[in-house]
Amino acid sequence: MKYQTKACMSTIQRGDVYLAHISFPVDLGTSKTHVRYVVILQSEEHPIFRKSPTIVVVPLTTQKPHVEYPTDIYVPPQECEYSTGVRITSNQLYTIDKTHLIKYKYTLSQSTIAKLDYAIALATGLIEA
Repeated sequence: MKYQTKACMSTIQRGDVYLAHISFPVDLGTSKTHVRYVVILQSEEHPIFRKSPTIVVVPLTTQKPHVEYPTDIYVPPQECEYSTGVRITSNQLYTIDKTHLIKYKYTLSQSTIAKLDYAIALATGLIEA
């Protein structure tokens, strides 16, 4: 299904990276706020999700972590658009309105999506490390 974002018409797919606006009433702890890149976790291929006004995402960061978490996934420079690579912080799941997606950037590789699936399962307690 197609719908209008601020930047373009597109079908949202699992593993797509978008620039998005993530807003909260107040900054709390390590919550990532403002405009940032996110990975789409929820595909619009399923009819139920296609009709939903919201979508589940996790943020990307270029910052070096103080502590390496098993839920963090490094994306190398050749797969993303940063010379230093990026880190997916999959312990920070967010549900945002689809209208907050600003611009499509690229799609993660299948191997990175598989790592993300494992990290999400760890972060949500579906599996143990």
